[in-house]
Amino acid sequence: MEIKGIDISEWQGNLSLDDFKKIKEAGIEFVIIRCGYTTYGKSKLKYVDDYFENNYKTSKISLEEQQKIDKLKQELALKNGITYYVQLDCRYSDKEWIKKSIENSILADLFDLSKVDFNECDLFATKNLAKMVCDYRHDNPEVLDVDIAKHFNIGINATRTYLLKGDKLGWCKYNRQDERKRKAKNSIHKRNDAKPIYCIELDKFY
Repeated sequence: MEIKGIDISEWQGNLSLDDFKKIKEAGIEFVIIRCGYTTYGKSKLKYVDDYFENNYKTSKISLEEQQKIDKLKQELALKNGITYYVQLDCRYSDKEWIKKSIENSILADLFDLSKVDFNECDLFATKNLAKMVCDYRHDNPEVLDVDIAKHFNIGINATRTYLLKGDKLGWCKYNRQDERKRKAKNSIHKRNDAKPIYCIELDKFY
């Protein structure tokens, strides 16, 4: 059975919803969206694909379509002699959620999961760029998340995800509400003509 797919990266630029609809109408059944790459050699530099964030969000399919794809993959695996077909619910990039998904899967029957250190797995999974972002925040606590995103040339959503995870793991301090307040103060200080805003419901000036 033949399944057609394509890969998407910065070479295709920012794709729109219409672009993905045309891809689907052309008979393409799956896409691989590049998030970045690592160079070979001694330096092994890591690069983030600047268009990944947009293309990933735009390409998201419905739950029904995803379930059809999952069912097709299972059928293909079983037809090709796969004895144990493992499905994990990874809709949330959260350690506890994924841990429960693994423990409730067939993997629990195949392996002794009591020997797995899920905290260590989480640390390993968040290393490299995420660790670099959090270390930078730790060493420069006064720098805003938007400026950190610019510094590492990555999207603001990815930066916030890394910082929130880093806060949980103790790599740095990060709180979204505090960050918003700091941004508001900075924007007011930058403008000489800025005036306070009065909230009637809370009876407060901002």
